[in-house]
Amino acid sequence: MGQKVNPVGIRLGIVKDWASRWYASSKDFSDTLIADLKVREYLRSKLSQAGISR
Repeated sequence: MGQKVNPVGIRLGIVKDWASRWYASSKDFSDTLIADLKVREYLRSKLSQAGISR
């Protein structure tokens, strides 16, 4: 039997690109990740009707 693979994960770097591009030290990684998620959620809530693609 074959293994099931996430289609986005298998295509990253081939067809699709990462949703975010940022770098952080291991000390700041969690804070940067949380800030990224908050910005995305804010934009998704405020601009949901704007027709902006991902």
